[in-house]
Amino acid sequence: VELCNKVTGEELENAKHAANGINKVIHRESTIFELEYSCHSCGIQRWFIMRVAPHTTNRELTIISHINITERKLAEQKVENQNQKLKVVNERLNTTLLRIVHDIQNPITSIEALVSLTKMDDESQPVSPYFGLIESSIANLKEYIQETLEMAAVGVIVESINFKDLLFDFFDSIKYISILK
Repeated sequence: VELCNKVTGEELENAKHAANGINKVIHRESTIFELEYSCHSCGIQRWFIMRVAPHTTNRELTIISHINITERKLAEQKVENQNQKLKVVNERLNTTLLRIVHDIQNPITSIEALVSLTKMDDESQPVSPYFGLIESSIANLKEYIQETLEMAAVGVIVESINFKDLLFDFFDSIKYISILK
């Protein structure tokens, strides 16, 4: 608590919160206090969770533990980054889908109109000019579909996270709670 009271600068609010939580457990106003905090140094990112609990048999003692949760925090960041990337991909896919529907609809509408014109045209007029336009619309549609298929072949790189190890680390970090009870 003395150390928390000496903190200044950016971490002042966090230190006040820690001192308050520790005091509540020491005075038995609270049964447990937890605080996650960063403790980065010299280019190394580290996170810890401080857990404060009263000693079960000696009311004069309070147990304070600091558990390294860096792997968990890094895994959470990795998951968050992957989620952000997937959101961007999803937005792009939605935009692409709308464009595909629009770009496919236009040639189909043109083809339908040209087919209707050839049916309505009197037989004295040659219909071959319409077929050239129809073929051109079909070629444009095929080209667009091919380009879309090529773009779809580019995949998203998925990174795996070993949740088994992550869960084991988590359960190891909370073992002491069951020991206290």
